Amino acid sequence: HVADLDHQLSQMLGVSSRGPARAHVFFRPQRVGRNGNLARFEERLKQLKLGQGSIVLVTGESGIGKTFFASEVSQRAAQQRVKVIVGECDPPAPLASGPLETSTGALNPLRRYFEFLRDSCREGGPEEIERLLGSALVALAPYSPALAALKDRTEIPELSQLPQEAGRERLLTALMQTIVAASKTTPMMLVLDDLQWADELSLALFEKLHAAIAGGLRLLVLGTYRLEEESQALRELAARPGVVNLQLERLDRDAVSSMVRDMVAHREPDAALVDFVFSLAEGVPFFTAEYLRSVFAEGFLARTEDGWRLPT
Repeated sequence: HVADLDHQLSQMLGVSSRGPARAHVFFRPQRVGRNGNLARFEERLKQLKLGQGSIVLVTGESGIGKTFFASEVSQRAAQQRVKVIVGECDPPAPLASGPLETSTGALNPLRRYFEFLRDSCREGGPEEIERLLGSALVALAPYSPALAALKDRTEIPELSQLPQEAGRERLLTALMQTIVAASKTTPMMLVLDDLQWADELSLALFEKLHAAIAGGLRLLVLGTYRLEEESQALRELAARPGVVNLQLERLDRDAVSSMVRDMVAHREPDAALVDFVFSLAEGVPFFTAEYLRSVFAEGFLARTEDGWRLPT
């Protein structure tokens, strides 16, 4: 990516590349331009500690900082003794043949949740297996190697075959059974990144979660997705009563200046550098960082007593 930008940067700056690409370690910038969204999330976190769950959807275009925001609020939740489980949805792959609920990737975003269940059951023994999973273990084991290992240690009978729709409902009911049981002993936060790639079963789970949270389930669900890839299912979820929608907007110049300042570790970054990066990235945080790294790596910045500056 850096090499591909060399010609473009040379033309825009009116200079030739200053030499081979250089390595440089930039600092991680602090959060900027998100105070309003953060305050709304903090309110939902406060309600979780009081026993009331929520569904929070963080949306925005690609590169706007959804994953960064989710990471920061997850850390804040963990600091308040909330059990945080983070999952991500993988880009779509060809579906395997067979029933819907056994297609490739079904419930894959929940693999870390299943690992959490496995670890809790291993630590708590048979009583914890019964409390957290019970008969749900047989229904969920085909979707998780972590749970399949537990199934081999139990004597729960196999499930009978059902028509596809009935089997789907049984699976979702089993999944909700475990979530309700797990959330009874500790406040929980489930983070699912890139919901635009979520499988149908994972999205269907949100319908169950929405109803359960309205009924008092102590669970905070945080989902992120790209607005440009918003599906009908996600639009319907976002419109449900009680769902909190946080849309991340592009950063203004002052916020970009703060970002550049943090990354180059200089109190007053070069105004021309900030203007140049802002004009290219147009306030998108990911591209702001990438263009700044590219400008440095291609040798367009000069080190002065006043910090890194563009050529004049």
